[in-house]
Amino acid sequence: MRNYMDLFQTPEEYILHRVETDLGTQNCISRLKLLKLAKMHGIAIAPDAHKSEIARLVMEKIGAEAFAAKCEHLGVSNYGMQQKFGISHADLRRLTRIGFLQVTGKERFGKPGAYQYADLYSVFQYFQLTKEDVQMFLEEMQEI
Repeated sequence: MRNYMDLFQTPEEYILHRVETDLGTQNCISRLKLLKLAKMHGIAIAPDAHKSEIARLVMEKIGAEAFAAKCEHLGVSNYGMQQKFGISHADLRRLTRIGFLQVTGKERFGKPGAYQYADLYSVFQYFQLTKEDVQMFLEEMQEI
């Protein structure tokens, strides 16, 4: 089974995809916030510029990690992390608890009136770490 995250080659590609994807109340970043960031960093923006174009310009100016820090609801899902690294939910929670993996946001799911929240993990760690890195760390943790 193919992982959704396999569609992206870099953290920047994934971030721009999330900016373009309007998820209603769980928008990665609003157009207004993008325009404020552009103005704050002296980036001239055409009035009819598309949200993804503004995001790309801001990201080029301040860097992908700084841009990602400004985004809400941005990260890789629990399922995506488990699929890539071949780990269980319990492993993922343990790696987060000890600080090996970073939680960068929350994602809301469920029906109105009964919302639940799930952690979102660092998109940069997702692309930087390998399955071998994670497995080796888990093995070292068991030895301790």
